[in-house]
Amino acid sequence: MRRVESQVSAGVSALVSLAVLLVGLSFAEECLVPVGSTWKYMDDGSDQGSLWREVGFDDGSWAAGAAQLGYGDGDEVTVVGYGPDPGNKFVTTYFRHNFNVADPSLYGGLLLRLLRDDGAVVYLNGTEVARSNMPAGPTNYLTLASSAVSGGNEDAFFHYFVSAAYLVAGTNVLTVEIHQSSVTSSDISFDLELRTTGLMRKGPYLVYEGDNTEMCLMWQLHSTAACTVEWGPDTLCSSGSVPTSEYGPDHQHAYTVTGLVPSAKYFYRVIAGSDTCTGSFRAGPSSDSATLKFIAYGDTRTYPSDHDQVAGGILSTYAADEEFQTLVLNVGDLVGDGDEESNWDSQFFDPTYSNIQTLLASAPYQAAMGNHEGSGVLFTKYFAYPFVSNRYWSFDYGPAHFVVVDQYTSYGPGSAQLDWIEDDLASTTRPWRFVYLHEPGWSAGGHGNNADVQAYIQPLCEEHGVSILFAGHNHYYARAEVNGVRHITTGGGGAPLYTPGVSYPNVVTTAMEYHYCKIEIDHDMLTLTAVNTAGEVIDECTMENQVVSVPEPGPGIPSGTVVLHTALPNPFNPSTRIVFLLEKREDIVLRVYDTSGRTVRTLVSGWREADRHEVVWDGRDNEGRLLASGVYLCKLETPDGCESKKVVLLR
Repeated sequence: MRRVESQVSAGVSALVSLAVLLVGLSFAEECLVPVGSTWKYMDDGSDQGSLWREVGFDDGSWAAGAAQLGYGDGDEVTVVGYGPDPGNKFVTTYFRHNFNVADPSLYGGLLLRLLRDDGAVVYLNGTEVARSNMPAGPTNYLTLASSAVSGGNEDAFFHYFVSAAYLVAGTNVLTVEIHQSSVTSSDISFDLELRTTGLMRKGPYLVYEGDNTEMCLMWQLHSTAACTVEWGPDTLCSSGSVPTSEYGPDHQHAYTVTGLVPSAKYFYRVIAGSDTCTGSFRAGPSSDSATLKFIAYGDTRTYPSDHDQVAGGILSTYAADEEFQTLVLNVGDLVGDGDEESNWDSQFFDPTYSNIQTLLASAPYQAAMGNHEGSGVLFTKYFAYPFVSNRYWSFDYGPAHFVVVDQYTSYGPGSAQLDWIEDDLASTTRPWRFVYLHEPGWSAGGHGNNADVQAYIQPLCEEHGVSILFAGHNHYYARAEVNGVRHITTGGGGAPLYTPGVSYPNVVTTAMEYHYCKIEIDHDMLTLTAVNTAGEVIDECTMENQVVSVPEPGPGIPSGTVVLHTALPNPFNPSTRIVFLLEKREDIVLRVYDTSGRTVRTLVSGWREADRHEVVWDGRDNEGRLLASGVYLCKLETPDGCESKKVVLLR
């Protein structure tokens, strides 16, 4: 039986201190055109030109029916026609809907939600305000949609933010043209919702850039407006108040709060016109902290309602244990098409999904780039981390060091990224090291194992004591173990689930579940717990840190006194040669440790003359028993200090 985590309701009412709250609005949010509205339509294949888009157009001869409108899927409320020839259907069908607005000045902006199959162009009072799955440039009644729509996209609502300046007092008209991708396409579908909204379009959300005395707040508005950021140690937010102005061409804002006390909790609010958004966060822990709790998950794309359930689970974890309100790792594929602004609006930053927005406003969101982020232009627009180059970088957080790999920039031998990863891991002094990226080296089927991760990233993980490599890409949970490195596939953040296979190499366990991972570090021990949206534990494992658990008897050996060479071969099976040089007669001990710090073999103990020495280790312990595959540490100890080298045993 699965253990159920102690959780509270994922509802925002249990998370008042975390919630993003819209307060003090000068208008009541209003639905101007609801889903399922009645539309006038023309389905005779005619060329309607452009006059049909205007408010004063006479549509008295047009038919009328409630949405969803269309044909071919069987879920239509109103079935429209396609002409006499099923093999040569009409390309374009036209729709009109009138609605009234008393005072447009009350509205900060408009949210248009569009269901279309295949393509659509939407006009408000004669002006184009949205184009979806259609080619650029002028359209007419014979213009085909850019591509056929299938699967979940046939029922998806795509989001577009529209300026309220297009509204007029009195009668307004929405007009929509739905286009087929081919004359033989089997179906069309159409529905639409238009709601008023405030100035806030995205956020606020948090990004951690590596300084534990700072936190970056980011948000985006519908239109140009000055904003104010306030923060403090309680909900009064009395420590600071600063105005902000937008940067770039798309009404984005950012402000970095400085002077924070490490690990302290802060509250903030962002004021944009009559909108006030509030949230909270914890500053990063001190560099000498020995404990840390954080969350990891990924593949949140396509189905925000499922992602919202996962986010609700994470918020429940925060409510049960505030020490988890630190940072969130996302292993990529945040949205279905990262090059489409509407995907970021509808799948990731949609205020309808309150758990996702509360999560983004409550802990810094540290994401790797996935293949569905496309070119990465919008990914870096909304998550402007301090990249070293392209989309790779690293940061320290308490006792942990995190390396973020960009798999869509070369990381093979001789590449700038691989050289940087090696130097970065070699130079960190944090005892716990993590790598996260999108495509896994060892997983349980679906997308195949990434050979470059196996060939280039895995050896660096082994050499530099990386405890866990987090990945996604495959939409399930899986844990694999390779030479002391745990490979966690945490792709159950909302994307359609895959069926994992348990027979793949090095895979220990799997689960076809929407889930997230809780990681708890306590000095040299780490516990990883994977939890599904029902609060059930689907996997749990613990590990000791090989970097901190091997005893260090003294300072390093003075340069030139002793040299311990890397074992050859390495990796090895069944035996390897260990060579060391002594410049003077020394009383030495050469031991082999496992990753828990336990001595498994003493190879040399006693006085040795100044000379070159060689010893063979056969992969056995002091009792002559064969040891398991894994990473081991050869340590040469002298009265002056010690030197050590890692060696990998492969059975």
